[in-house]
Amino acid sequence: MTRPALKAWLGAAASVLIGFAVIAYAFGLHILPPWNTGWMLSGMIGPDPVQYWLGWSFFRRAPWSWPPGLNPLWGLEVSSSIYYADAIPLLAFFFKAISPVIEVSQYWGLWIYGCAALQGFMAWRIIGLATDDPLARVAGAALFVLQPTMLARMGGHFALSAHFLLLIGLWLCLTQTAKTRWLAWAALLVATALIHAYLLPMVAALWTADFLARWLDGAKRSALFAEVVIIFALVLAALWAGGMFMLGGGFGGSWGGYGQ
Repeated sequence: MTRPALKAWLGAAASVLIGFAVIAYAFGLHILPPWNTGWMLSGMIGPDPVQYWLGWSFFRRAPWSWPPGLNPLWGLEVSSSIYYADAIPLLAFFFKAISPVIEVSQYWGLWIYGCAALQGFMAWRIIGLATDDPLARVAGAALFVLQPTMLARMGGHFALSAHFLLLIGLWLCLTQTAKTRWLAWAALLVATALIHAYLLPMVAALWTADFLARWLDGAKRSALFAEVVIIFALVLAALWAGGMFMLGGGFGGSWGGYGQ
């Protein structure tokens, strides 16, 4: 390994470790074990985590349905989908799929640590577009990890901690990748759709900016049109799979007509 490559590897590792260290200091290591749910259910970080855990607990015990995000055992009159439990459908699908092998009572501790690590790593990559100084890159990554808005969301709104999605979108906007860059955008937007709907328009705005830049630079129009059609179709399919379209207007109407 060359010396520059070694420095780059160490810088990336340091940025990830800073993310881990910040969360370990702020939340502790006890949130990591997938069997430890006490920190979520104690009420110390508000009632929302209890909702996430309840939605996930019913979802992982229910048989697979169609669409996959259907969660028929959760809720009374509004039993719907894992999407409306705000339980990060992307992870819920994965951990439900492996539940015959390993039972995971909660995955939000791993998620919080992962968000901070990816925040540091992506910040390190973006800053690397402006400077090769390893110290500057690591220091900049630390600032991104210490972002107050992200840490605030980690205090209860776990899915919204995924600020790294915005950094990935920004990195795609700032780099000239191969002609298959639309695949990266498609993967990012689909993942975002299966994490939280609030983040989707933010990432989509970055994609739109990149799309318009390529349009103005004279990119092939037919390819751009195909990109729009494919990405829209994939995102809609992801939202459908997560169960976003399971609820209609109002509330359940079988209990005295409430909500009609």
